[in-house]
Amino acid sequence: ALELTAYATRALARTPAAAAAFAYTVDGRRTVVQLDAGEAFTLKLVAAQVATLSVEALSGRVGAMVEARVPVAPSSLRPHPDLALTRASLAQPIPADRILEVNLTASFGPGAPAGCYDVVEVVPSGLAPLAVGWGRTDERGITWPSSVVGQEVRFCATNDPATGRSARLRYLARVVNEGTFSWEPAIMQLESAPELLAVTPAWTARIETP
Repeated sequence: ALELTAYATRALARTPAAAAAFAYTVDGRRTVVQLDAGEAFTLKLVAAQVATLSVEALSGRVGAMVEARVPVAPSSLRPHPDLALTRASLAQPIPADRILEVNLTASFGPGAPAGCYDVVEVVPSGLAPLAVGWGRTDERGITWPSSVVGQEVRFCATNDPATGRSARLRYLARVVNEGTFSWEPAIMQLESAPELLAVTPAWTARIETP
């Protein structure tokens, strides 16, 4: 991915560009935007505003990219039969004075393509994930997170038929709050084939002082 990004960045830098102008209207209010050569403009809208958006070109040529975030119910996802993702259960209640070890297992059937599958875990607010391991696979075959940002923990779960069709994933989290917290499903997906996905069941974490 980094090589592709570097290639695209350098290709865009050599692409001829000229000044352009366009106008957009949101909620009946029209705004004109002037762009210098190579300049970009970003517009963020909520769902109600998107329905009122219109755009018109005034001069030059501009390209547009649209990204949307929409809520998805985990029950609406359709896991692929050749993929499975499980999170090992933790004994309840979770003591409030601990650092937890959270383990996930990604399993791949014979129909799953080889490669790196993106696993995203959103840690409940009663826990704080720790940045440990930085994507390495240790001598026990356990893969540690490639990224920890806020409550989001990411892994690269490698499907390598030559060495086995499962990946053991692990991260550490410090207990920071007591109470009962929803533990959202973790999701595994192959970036180049979005239909290849797997999810863990939702869970509830109960944290109490021992």
